[in-house]
Amino acid sequence: SELQDQVIGVLLKAGKKEPAGLARCIALSSLGIFVYRELVHESYHPKLKEAITVLLAALKFNNKAVAQVASDMLMLLSEQVERLLVYHSDLPRKIVEVLSRSLSSLLPRPETSGAITAEDRRLLLSLLGCLGEWCMRLPLLTLTQVQEDGRSLLHHVFEALLTGVKTGAVSPGRSVASPTGTMADFDPDIHVDNLRGEVWSSPARLKSRSGSRELLEGVTAPLFQDEGPASVVQLAARTILSHLVNHLNHFPQ
Repeated sequence: SELQDQVIGVLLKAGKKEPAGLARCIALSSLGIFVYRELVHESYHPKLKEAITVLLAALKFNNKAVAQVASDMLMLLSEQVERLLVYHSDLPRKIVEVLSRSLSSLLPRPETSGAITAEDRRLLLSLLGCLGEWCMRLPLLTLTQVQEDGRSLLHHVFEALLTGVKTGAVSPGRSVASPTGTMADFDPDIHVDNLRGEVWSSPARLKSRSGSRELLEGVTAPLFQDEGPASVVQLAARTILSHLVNHLNHFPQ
């Protein structure tokens, strides 16, 4: 309807240019819900592809909290991968490629030094989980098919995950690079940071986390370290890497 088109137009504009951090996050969340609804009902709105492109562009957002919202929305959309393949067969491939290259630019590298921040860790874990979910839901043929650059999607995925497995520190100030090409009208910065102090979890989840903290109080196992060879990010990357290799019937030792 005309009203729906106007609302979607406002959300797309806000998702690209909204200067306030909280409002940008709300716009991206709304776009993710809009795409999910269109896929569930198979109505395929004409702005569907543009909405997904905005979410992908937001992965290179300079504010990590905003980038994580985009990653979480893409994670949600992975549930509808079969319908997305019907609507536009190239979009799932593009999503996995963007996630892989975004991870490659964010994950720690051997030549870098400096402690990983909690904000970086949350974004990296979100991206890793999102990438793993998309890879497990896509057909193997799509993952292994050679692309225009002479490499398969799995090549880019493994390249990103191996970067995370081999290293344990992230260089400060590195930005996310996206292979999508920058959108001409997309602003990767927020000019009003009103995200500080916001609580993004439900009361039930907060209660669960509080209970977990009590159970883990005093635990100093390497699993919970933020740096070094057993960092949480490395563990997540190694787990997803092994899971994908197992998915390919190679059964890693």
